[in-house]
Amino acid sequence: MKIAISIVAALFLIGCGEGDKKAVEANAVKAETPTVVATTAPAPEVKNDTSDKIKTAVNDVADKSKEVTNKAADSAKEVVTSMADTMTSMMPTTTTPTASGESIYKVCATCHGLSGEKAALGKSQIIKGWSASKVSDALKGYKADSYGGAMKGIMKGQASKLSDSDIKAVAEYISKF
Repeated sequence: MKIAISIVAALFLIGCGEGDKKAVEANAVKAETPTVVATTAPAPEVKNDTSDKIKTAVNDVADKSKEVTNKAADSAKEVVTSMADTMTSMMPTTTTPTASGESIYKVCATCHGLSGEKAALGKSQIIKGWSASKVSDALKGYKADSYGGAMKGIMKGQASKLSDSDIKAVAEYISKF
């Protein structure tokens, strides 16, 4: 290594153009420097795999980054879902309240009378005195088209408009006549 530096320094000094003095000094340095003859085998070719190592490291970091990002996204989804569930359970229910049996019966009163004392259109049974379960079964039967006589067609249309909770409410109301 020292030899190489000496040679480079000598060449540099020669190239500087300070005349013969520099050239003489350079030749003196050159003369004092022993000549080295290679007696060993040539150095093996060094493969520069630094760029391959860098590429591999970058790919490893990218893979780890994706893995961490996916885990973070999954955790975030779980947190959001949990928060949504908690908030939903804390919110008051907003279902449409069931109409009262009395307000539902106002439609029925046209044919059955204010207290269920009439045979609707002169063809149906008088419903005054019926139990809640009998009224409920009849209305559900009309709705399913499995109950009724002469008024079956009209009552199916009326009963089909009622939800199960509406049927329960009106049946309770009628049972109190």
